[in-house]
Parts: sequence; structure tokens; C-alpha cells
Amino acid sequence: LSFKVAADHIPETIAAVKAAWQASGPGIPLLWRFESDHLNQVYAGVIREGWLIGALAGVAVLIACLGLFGLAAFTTEQRTKEIGVRKAMGASSTDVVRLLLWQFTQPVLWANLIAWPAAFFAMDYWLHGFAYRVGQPVWLFVAAAAAAALIAWATVSFQSWMGARSKPAA
Repeated sequence: LSFKVAADHIPETIAAVKAAWQASGPGIPLLWRFESDHLNQVYAGVIREGWLIGALAGVAVLIACLGLFGLAAFTTEQRTKEIGVRKAMGASSTDVVRLLLWQFTQPVLWANLIAWPAAFFAMDYWLHGFAYRVGQPVWLFVAAAAAAALIAWATVSFQSWMGARSKPAA
């Protein structure tokens, strides 16, 4: 049997159900549970999996940011003379930063375009294991690409700004 119980009348309702059960059945114990507890128990593995995937994704983003920061430092160092020539020809520091940010944004956007189909099919396969399914809207993939670009910009912007503001080598 299933009962919907108001939150403020739980003890009284359970007592009334127990009394009705004892009156109608010959000594069979009443086994009851809350459906929310049952669902939490059933989906505990999925919840743990979600936390683990989130933590590992955070570590992966951190490692990627460290690599991107190192690549930005290396690229800025290698292009010091080019930056000096651009500044001597009239480019502002903002123009140089914009150029360097665009250089690091292009691979992020290409990686997103390559990853979208794989992510779509992997999520579609995973979601088919559930009784109720949700859609995968396109805006979610665009938001992920925007977040990746913002993370890349945040990682590279300081190094790019320092490279654009530095004095060119003689």
C-alpha cells in the first residue's frame, strides 16, 4: 500500500495505519518505509558516481589549466620579439592581449566541436538506463563551450597581459 502523508501528521498517520493493519491481519508484522528513503537507497550508487565524476572533472580542469598556463608562459616568452615589433608598429597592450587570447581560444573551440558528438552519444547511452529521461538541449553544449573558453581566458589572461606590458628584448 502507498500513502501520501502530510509532513506535520507523520506520527499520527503511522500509528493509525499500524492500528488498522493489526485490526485487519492475523499477527503479520507491518513493514513500512518512506519512499524518499527507498529512492535514496536505490540511487545511492548514482549519487556517489556523480560526486566522483565531478571531483575527477575538477582535477582534470585544474591540470588542464596548469598546462595551459605553462603553454601561455612559453608562447609569450617565444613571441617576445613579435610582441615588441607589434607594439613598435602602434599596437596597444590590449591588442596584443586580444591576439594572444584568440590564439588560445581557437583550440578550445575546436576541441569543443570535436567533443560535442562524443558527449552527446555517451550521455544518451547513459540516460537510457533510467526510467525517466531528460533531453539534452543544445544550449547546454554551448554553455559548456563558453565555460571552457572563459576558463581558458582566465588562465591565459594574466600571462598574456604581463607579456604585452613587458619591454621588448633588444
